[in-house]
Amino acid sequence: MKLSQETINMWKSFSTINSNLNVKEGNVLETINLSKSLIAYYTAAEQFPNFAIENLSEFINIISLFKSPDIIFKDNHILIKDMDSNREIKYGYGDPNVFQVKCPSTLKMPEAEISFDLKSEDMSTVLKAASILKVESMIIRNNPDNNGTIILESKDTKLRSVDTGSNSFSSELPANYNPDLKFNVIFNTNNLTIINGDYTIDISSKLISKFTNKNIGLVYYISADRQSKFS
Repeated sequence: MKLSQETINMWKSFSTINSNLNVKEGNVLETINLSKSLIAYYTAAEQFPNFAIENLSEFINIISLFKSPDIIFKDNHILIKDMDSNREIKYGYGDPNVFQVKCPSTLKMPEAEISFDLKSEDMSTVLKAASILKVESMIIRNNPDNNGTIILESKDTKLRSVDTGSNSFSSELPANYNPDLKFNVIFNTNNLTIINGDYTIDISSKLISKFTNKNIGLVYYISADRQSKFS
């Protein structure tokens, strides 16, 4: 099997979410972080058998040793061969029974009250602002001055004194939601370790959100912080 560069890039991204990878037979790859607040599903071009990797970053680094790797799935290991040389590596499977967390067998997105498109540059800017301002929250709230938009913010949600104030960055984006709905949805930036791209974002008052990549078969389900408010 030849792995597409897109699949390799996805595994690199997955390795920032969880060091383990448990692959089920088929073409859907999935991962979940340890706090179970971020779940990702990617539809790959390749068809895979059942297998598990205990250290995904290590496995990716091993693949990078070869210019033209061929991946062969054996009974108890993966054989990686270089078609341009006589080199090969045997890499043993992990045991998914010892993995700390597993993706749920079924997952249904609740009805979403908020929906909008988020461009790659807007996502990158708000996360970069959060890093510069040393805040750990990305906030999505209704815009009282324009019901057809939301305010996207990087902001310190911890209480500060009035004299000190609060560092923040904000931008206005078009969105669909009931104009009578007031909301302040908070995401921890540590849960936003998602691959760069344009997304359609759906948010439910159940504090579950769905980030659907508009260019590749990739979906994230991300939990909002319990401080979030809907009314």
